[in-house]
Amino acid sequence: MSLFTGFFYKLSILGQLWQNKPITKIFRWNITIILFQLIFLVSKFSHLPQQVPLFYSRPWGEARLAPISTLFLLPGFSIIILLVNHLLAAIFLKSISLFTYLSVVFSLLFSSFSLISIVKIVYLIS
Repeated sequence: MSLFTGFFYKLSILGQLWQNKPITKIFRWNITIILFQLIFLVSKFSHLPQQVPLFYSRPWGEARLAPISTLFLLPGFSIIILLVNHLLAAIFLKSISLFTYLSVVFSLLFSSFSLISIVKIVYLIS
C-alpha cells in the first residue's frame, strides 16, 4: 500500500506546482514553442537537402554537416529538459522556490533558443 501512497504523493506535488499561475503560463508557452518546432520541421522537411549544417563549433566544411533527421534532436532535447526541470521544480517547490522558478524559466529559454536555431538553419539552406 505504501507504493500507491508514494505515487499519489508525487502526483499531489506536481498538482501543487501546476496551481502556481506563473509556472503554468511558462509551461504552456514552452509546450507551444516545442509544438511549433515540430510543426515547422515537419512542414519544411521535404524541401531540405539530405545534409544540413548543425555543428557550428566544428571547422568549416563537411564537419559541420549532419543528416537532416538530426534536426529533430533539438525538439527532443527541449522535451527532455522540460520534463526534467518540471519534475525538479515540483520536488523543490516548497523548500527552494527560487530554484523552482529558475528551472522552469531555463526550460523555456532552451526551447526558445532551439526554435531560433531550427528556423535559422532552415532559412539558411533554403
